[in-house]
Amino acid sequence: EYGVIRLIHPDIEKLDAIEKAILDQSYPPPADIPAPAEPDLAPLADAVNKEKTAEALRYYATALAMWQPEWRLTEASLMLQWALRPEPDHAATHFYAGVVYRKRYDSPNRKPDDFQRAVYHWQRALELAPNNYIYRRRIQQYGPRLDKPYPFYDWIAEARKAIEARGETPYPLPIEPYGAELAAPQDTFATVEATAPDPKGAITRDEAQLIQLETTAVPTKIKAGEAIRVHIILRPQATAYWNNEAEGTVLWVNAPAGWQIDRPLQTLPLPNSETDDAPRIFEFEARSPDNAQGTTEITFYVLYYVCEQKDGVCLYRRQDGAVTIEVSAATAQSNR
Repeated sequence: EYGVIRLIHPDIEKLDAIEKAILDQSYPPPADIPAPAEPDLAPLADAVNKEKTAEALRYYATALAMWQPEWRLTEASLMLQWALRPEPDHAATHFYAGVVYRKRYDSPNRKPDDFQRAVYHWQRALELAPNNYIYRRRIQQYGPRLDKPYPFYDWIAEARKAIEARGETPYPLPIEPYGAELAAPQDTFATVEATAPDPKGAITRDEAQLIQLETTAVPTKIKAGEAIRVHIILRPQATAYWNNEAEGTVLWVNAPAGWQIDRPLQTLPLPNSETDDAPRIFEFEARSPDNAQGTTEITFYVLYYVCEQKDGVCLYRRQDGAVTIEVSAATAQSNR
């Protein structure tokens, strides 16, 4: 707490004593603890206008992203794109760009491809700085279980229980972790057999786009034999609502030749309400063949009941989607 170092080089043989002497104690805040200081944007903006350097653009963009309202994330993303023009191989700029795009994706100002843009920049940052721990972990946070070192945020539920057990109320998170962020690592790729729910494509397509389909693959470039995780988010548009009085929303994934899909058929449970307009999320993982090489498209479709308005006409519709993956020759380090 407070960033104060209480002990250096503890004796691991005396962990119980350390916990009692240090960890189980409460400490008053230091008198001289510095308060976070919001940067003055004016000189940063002046530097952008006068110097027009990539460094000035980075400083200004990160200040916008960290301290300004969410609607300024678009400006921050533009600053970082301009910073990449003279320095296209600057790893940190790519990473910052990924953070900004993902932050905007989690805001009311999101654009449908913000998540995939974020992944592109995080991947590029890792390609340029492959030993950077943070860059690698960010991809793993949203990526396949074969490449995960640990569950990233499973501790949150445990922490909430501990806080509630003390009679306190946990602070709500602005964005709840889900799916890949909670998933545990796997040593082998497991699959299940399933039958396609609409093999002949008989279900009417959602031509009116009542539901917006957003698809992100993490990562989009892999070695042969490696896996990806695909995030599919469905958002009702305009006046559309989910109809929860029929069956749950269904996902079917078509496995390309030689590829494995962990859960090709998924059905989401229905909420308790008759209708709702909350996003619905699917995730699946796909493993490429050991001899794969080149570009592969993984296609899928979703089936859902949607109402044109909250009390309007309800329809059963299908929407098709796809993700494109680049696969290069396998190496000894490819995941399995």
